[in-house]
Amino acid sequence: MFELVKGSDIVISSIFYYGVSQVISYTFRVNGFERELTGKMSGDSDIRGIEFSDSLDELMMFLMPFDASVSKRLRSISWACVDDEVVDFPFVLVWF
Repeated sequence: MFELVKGSDIVISSIFYYGVSQVISYTFRVNGFERELTGKMSGDSDIRGIEFSDSLDELMMFLMPFDASVSKRLRSISWACVDDEVVDFPFVLVWF
């Protein structure tokens, strides 16, 4: 997926939300390489989540041992974008 070395970070360059389909598209950047991964927003006003694509799930599972709150942080920034809150990009998701 990405080659991570000490001093690397995973940055979200952009997020696009497609309201009709509820698909959310992330552009991740690591060490100068970019990769687009997607998810689908799910939930209501009480319980809000993201259904990860297989590739996004693979990335989250890879990152969890390094930072257990990475999924929570991704969910938070995703819903902020969906709710039209101001999000400053690039956004550092994980530091190594």
